[in-house]
Amino acid sequence: MTYERAKAAGDRHVYFIDGERLFGTENREACTVDGCHPNDLGFMRMAETIYPVLHSILMN
Repeated sequence: MTYERAKAAGDRHVYFIDGERLFGTENREACTVDGCHPNDLGFMRMAETIYPVLHSILMN
């Protein structure tokens, strides 16, 4: 089930984080070891992107 279908079906506990934005906008190529798999910088940027969303979900 896609995010949109889950929301349309009334699921209030489904969230979406755009994977295209996980590494930010600057130096995206520096975030992977091979253009796909994250390196330390990539994992740090992913955490920085996901943390505020996850924190908000868990605090509400």
